[in-house]
Amino acid sequence: SRGRARQTMKACLVRILPIVLLAALGHALSPAQELWDADYTLTQESLERLRSLIEQVEGTGTDPTPFALVVLQASADTVRQELKEAREAEEAGDEPEMTQAQIREARRLLNRLTSLLLLPAAHNLEEDLENPGVRYFALKDMLGYTQDDPELRKARKSIMEHGPVPIILENQHPDGYWIESDVGYLPKYRGTLWQLIFLAQLGADGQDRGIQLAGDYVLDTARAKQGGFSMNGTQSGLIMCLQGNLVAALLDLGWFGDERLEAAIDWLSRSITGDGIAPSSERTAPVRYLRSGSSGPGFLCSANNHLPCAWGATKAMSGLSKIPESKRSQGVQTAIDQGTDFLLGHDPATADYPMGYSAKPNRSWFKFGYPIGYVTDVLQVLEVLTALGYGKDDRLLPAVTLLLEKQDDQGRWDLEYTYNGKTWVDVEAKKAPSKWVTLRAIRVLSKIQ
Repeated sequence: SRGRARQTMKACLVRILPIVLLAALGHALSPAQELWDADYTLTQESLERLRSLIEQVEGTGTDPTPFALVVLQASADTVRQELKEAREAEEAGDEPEMTQAQIREARRLLNRLTSLLLLPAAHNLEEDLENPGVRYFALKDMLGYTQDDPELRKARKSIMEHGPVPIILENQHPDGYWIESDVGYLPKYRGTLWQLIFLAQLGADGQDRGIQLAGDYVLDTARAKQGGFSMNGTQSGLIMCLQGNLVAALLDLGWFGDERLEAAIDWLSRSITGDGIAPSSERTAPVRYLRSGSSGPGFLCSANNHLPCAWGATKAMSGLSKIPESKRSQGVQTAIDQGTDFLLGHDPATADYPMGYSAKPNRSWFKFGYPIGYVTDVLQVLEVLTALGYGKDDRLLPAVTLLLEKQDDQGRWDLEYTYNGKTWVDVEAKKAPSKWVTLRAIRVLSKIQ
């Protein structure tokens, strides 16, 4: 029940009582609370309070707790915005609201905030040549670095030179595929389709020639005549999880606006809503569902005994969520609305979604991993729903509680599910603290309000 979930959440928060509150014992208000009350206006007094907060967190010698991260993230966003406005004022020949001394102090504090915010995502600030993508995503997604920032460009360059991405690309055929010149769903997880999915998740540069070849290859060979991505090139292979994964990957790699991808997005959306697609029983209809693959609207899937599939729904929402809100068609938005209603209509923490061939949820729901193939975990449901703006929704509370319960005493999360041994290169070690899973968790918690 929601009441029990709140009690569990409270107990979890007590266990990892935020540093910012512990440091404030004996005071009427902590520096964090004063910052909230002050709406982060950067006066000399608020800069001093922010410095005090940073020193308290740094003095513990441990990673910031989730609540501390929320405060630090909001502080970093505000300092960065104030510095931007000061720079714009100077460029326009106007007098900035901050003094030059305050500007210098704000820059120093922003550097320290950046260091603290990177700690939980990457465990440390040293570049990890085995997993360089962690730092890239931490800079981009948590700290708001843009693609023209030299630091982010350096992090992206490291991805292409070190770790799993160059190993995957070394095994690519000159024509753009892996292993076989067919659709590329098989073999799992070394075929072409999986490499494109994994390369995107690992932060690969979509402008790389090999990735351009791979993207064009998939767009030209892995779509059925209906437009959607298929595991065998025909309508029978139009499975929802694969469609969502490939839409997400290609959008991340920079194919937004490509006509072939637009056709795949259109089919994905319509296969969710049923728009213009007849039931499988109407055999004479020009466009109809089949009993194989996605067998009906609302995420019906043959692999789930023709019941709605939450794994497929999560992947589909992951893909559609990456379309800029201002660029979403009415059909895409309707599909998103149906998907979020479905995912929030059950408890993500227990994964009590329709189960076609089992009496209880697949155990993989509760094992967090990276990279992510067709299997879905509770954390990915949280990722998708927070990306779509549901960070304030109370229905996420039990799943957030589950997430926090899996955090270790150093603020990290373990790699519980892995494709190691089945891919071109292993990523981290199973049952050990994972930078990738920790990044996923912190990224979600930063959006929970």
